[in-house]
Amino acid sequence: MEFQQLDGTVTLLGADFAAVGATEILETGPGIVAGMTAGKKASVRRKRDPNEDAAVVVPAIEDGRLLMVADSHFGDLASRVAVQQAPVRFAHADGPVHQRLFLTHYLIDEAIKDAKPPEADPGCATTLLSVFMGRDRMFYCSSGDSYLWLIRDGRLIQINQIERGVFLGESHPNLFGLQGHLASYGLVDALSSPLQIAMASFVVSDLKVLAEKGRTNEDLVRERLDTLVRVTELHPKVAAEELLQPWHALFLGMDHRVPDFGQLALAPGDLVFLATDGIEEEFSDCSLKKLETILTGAGDLEAKATKVMKACMGWGGGRDNLAFLLAKA
Repeated sequence: MEFQQLDGTVTLLGADFAAVGATEILETGPGIVAGMTAGKKASVRRKRDPNEDAAVVVPAIEDGRLLMVADSHFGDLASRVAVQQAPVRFAHADGPVHQRLFLTHYLIDEAIKDAKPPEADPGCATTLLSVFMGRDRMFYCSSGDSYLWLIRDGRLIQINQIERGVFLGESHPNLFGLQGHLASYGLVDALSSPLQIAMASFVVSDLKVLAEKGRTNEDLVRERLDTLVRVTELHPKVAAEELLQPWHALFLGMDHRVPDFGQLALAPGDLVFLATDGIEEEFSDCSLKKLETILTGAGDLEAKATKVMKACMGWGGGRDNLAFLLAKA
């Protein structure tokens, strides 16, 4: 696949924002502002590359907007691959939006592994937080520990669960463990492709979410399993009626092996805030209360973003790279 950038894409790579102590606030599209910094000297000194965070915005795609932030480890290679390839992977994927985001994360995991040279550290990997903002609904997929917040009615509400799934591109056994877990139920086998494994993971994870919400039934489960059979050409060893409860062993075995994903309705006046873990108080010296005060206070997007960056780069802050995106619904 050729990875020619989608029209209008704005890609922010850490290498372009590597100066110690420098900060940048940029408009990346209508109603979207980005913040980038490598942090202070202590942050840059302990990194393989000075700034290993990255972000990308596609301001117009399929009646919506695509926003992503990534935080690489052991060099900037993993976050660079993620933000350069993920929008195109998403655009070429099939299915509903939340399925496409989920599959994109698995494909990026493979893409980073393919891009790593033999001498790369096994821990060379990245977080990836992907958000598609439609006209009145937001879809997200989250791998690792970047944060997604919704600002609504004077409150800062965390949407995603951090530390879910694997860091994309890491040389780890989790995906192989996931393959073995799914194979024990006949959903994949040793010859299954990464895309087939990803599709099986999505179907199982989505069924678990529906079961937790009490929105499932045998016909729906059977329909989803039949869809999977058409993709994998394998026949599950689990019956539809067994998957009506969220505590089934198939569901429980997925925990911490798959990204956190979901969707929610957006309302006029909502703001959406994505940030890498440099936003945490431990690194930024900016408390959640202070962050909430800034983001729910007066001012336009640029003013709010500028205040967030200033708060995170104060006397006790700037101890990690930071990339964030602030968007208006």
